[in-house]
Amino acid sequence: MMNPIPHNEPGVPDELKAWLGEQPQEEAHALEQAWNLSVHAQQFDVSIEPDTERFSQMREEVLRAAQEQVHVRTHLRLVSTPMLRIAASILLLVLAGTFLWTRPISHTAPAGDQLSVQLSDGSTVSLNSGSRLVHNRTFGSKNRRVTLKGEAFFDVAHSDTPFIVETFNGTVTVLGTRFNVRAWESDQDPETVVALERGSVLLESRAKAATPVVLEPGQVSRISGEAGPSAPEQADIEQKTAWRLGGLFFNDAPVGVVVDEIKRRFDVEVEMLPPSLREERVTLRLSDARDAEFALSMIAMAREYTLRETDGVFSLTMPVHE
Repeated sequence: MMNPIPHNEPGVPDELKAWLGEQPQEEAHALEQAWNLSVHAQQFDVSIEPDTERFSQMREEVLRAAQEQVHVRTHLRLVSTPMLRIAASILLLVLAGTFLWTRPISHTAPAGDQLSVQLSDGSTVSLNSGSRLVHNRTFGSKNRRVTLKGEAFFDVAHSDTPFIVETFNGTVTVLGTRFNVRAWESDQDPETVVALERGSVLLESRAKAATPVVLEPGQVSRISGEAGPSAPEQADIEQKTAWRLGGLFFNDAPVGVVVDEIKRRFDVEVEMLPPSLREERVTLRLSDARDAEFALSMIAMAREYTLRETDGVFSLTMPVHE
């Protein structure tokens, strides 16, 4: 429940009174009330995420406070309801500006394409198709924290301020390095996978009891669900980052996960029959995936599925369901 706005806050600071004295009387009263009301805005917890419902609540509370102050005397003169409404309107503009300022900056790679993002600290981020990177407007000045939904390759500029990547179940902390993060919460086996090319990273699970791990170049670690990070193991980092050059590498992965990647990569529709086909596993190693039809045909060949295309929609089918 929202706390009621108090009505015993101090008035306009002395240094502003002289300036207000030079303004038209009605405007001065409106501005003074706006100042007094703005003091109350400090107790509102403005979320980083846009919240129109919260703003509506704030608006009603401010207007209610204005109505309750109709009979408040300012310099021994009653302030009229219109003037208080003007003051409240001024405050609402301030609140609206605050909401716009706290609205996060979002970068999204459209399906079928990649996106390169240059951050204000000099770091660059390459987003895989369908991925989203979010950070607040103070990035680079007060912090270097971003949120990733999907897959991205980070080339982080060195700084004493840690660069933090948050995923749905993990956190990666670095000072300056190059690494890949894959974190699709929508995958049927959702996990955060970090592959380090250069430098070092600290990988932590968002589960409280999990023990973090430190990765060295050429190592990979993953977080599945709420488990802790797996022990770092050597891996082919070029394969883990092959998506940047059009490659498609999966080792004993669920067919559904591979097909979902193809759908995002090429912005196509793919049907799978029966649904249990998603649970089967496949190894796919393509240095150049070319297009959706080629990639899907490689899966069909490996698993002896039937591949068809009708009106732009692909279908993978087990022989028994033809």
